[in-house]
Amino acid sequence: MKKIQSHYIGQFTLNDGETILTMIRRGAVLIAGGTTNAGLIEEYVFEIDEFFSIDENLQTFIDEIEQENNN
Repeated sequence: MKKIQSHYIGQFTLNDGETILTMIRRGAVLIAGGTTNAGLIEEYVFEIDEFFSIDENLQTFIDEIEQENNN
């Protein structure tokens, strides 16, 4: 069985100005969440749409997270 590598993308702050999430890419999904000294707490998962650029996928993912946190 082949292990899928995780690639660090970066951190972003939600519109509340306080919540900082870290984002990684693992295969065909983007994963975002908080971090601890033990690693990433996977809170959000987004399946990448190959018809769009990675930037468009990242923006859509962040928009979905923002919407979920505003509800």
